[in-house]
Amino acid sequence: MKKLIAVVLSLVMVIGITACGSGGSGGSDAEYTADNPLVFRVSHVEATDSFLHKSCEKFKEYVEEKSEGRISVEVYPNGELGDYETSIEAVKANTQQMTCATTSALASYDPKLGLMDLPYLFESKEQMEAAINGGEVGELYTQWLEEDGFYNGGIQYDGARGLSNAKKEVKSPSDLKGLKIRVMQSDLYIKLFEAFGANPTPMSFTDLYTGLQQGTVDGQDNSPMLTYVNKFYEVQKYYSTIDTVYAQCVMVCNKDFMDGLPEDLKAIIDEGSAEYLVKYQRENAIAQEEEYLKDLKDGGLKVTEIEDKTEWKEAAQPVYDWMKEEVGEDYVQQIIDAADSAK
Repeated sequence: MKKLIAVVLSLVMVIGITACGSGGSGGSDAEYTADNPLVFRVSHVEATDSFLHKSCEKFKEYVEEKSEGRISVEVYPNGELGDYETSIEAVKANTQQMTCATTSALASYDPKLGLMDLPYLFESKEQMEAAINGGEVGELYTQWLEEDGFYNGGIQYDGARGLSNAKKEVKSPSDLKGLKIRVMQSDLYIKLFEAFGANPTPMSFTDLYTGLQQGTVDGQDNSPMLTYVNKFYEVQKYYSTIDTVYAQCVMVCNKDFMDGLPEDLKAIIDEGSAEYLVKYQRENAIAQEEEYLKDLKDGGLKVTEIEDKTEWKEAAQPVYDWMKEEVGEDYVQQIIDAADSAK
């Protein structure tokens, strides 16, 4: 039903764009005014109390005020316009102008866009920030996205991917044997949890709470923030800080659309993205991660903090070998070198 609604909404948007000649159609010769604004639609799958949504709201406020109403930003949270894959398709078709897409979802267009999801690519959050926010990893992704027709509107921090489950405390990969773990619809995450000995089960994020509640899956791998704000703690008992990936989401736009905007409006969107979709979101998401762990404990979960991740890193190594076969050893080495440059 959610996907049907998303398709209907997308069709309505297409009709709207055709009828009014605005609604995000772009074009440097377009005359956007407060009475005939450029409609800039932004979607994501997270809850309204996430820093992602708060950053989108601040972006909306900044862009509308700075453009004096020549841009009207519409923000759609909670997967209202569909899941990651549906929204990426909509951006490709320019029926919406920006979406927050996981790197694993973007990998469906180009496998190398999933390289930032390699387990334990970064040794610390400090290294991650230096590599992504103005560093070589961020530069690589801008280049790779453009090759596939996307515009990099900024990279958001989606949290250290821990593990929750309803069955037992997890301290080592061997504890995952037999557990059904929801993973993103991503070959990399399927391979990763197979390497850990779990039974990985792909499932849409928008269906995850129900899947946990009904026991379709035993657990899920998401950050403390996503686990808390989506209330997964209500249907889980344990959480372990395995921190396989410092996850990132890319605010992707259609490159042709962005390149076709009047220069002053494009500059306003870029400024708002840099200040709120990147700086504000990343600073707050990183700073609050420990607080969300406390919130999970208060919500009734037994939280196991794993300091030494050597065993996890060793178990994850087959993913690197598999990825080299998928995208080529050169690309894998390229992302490793880019990450290492920030050490």
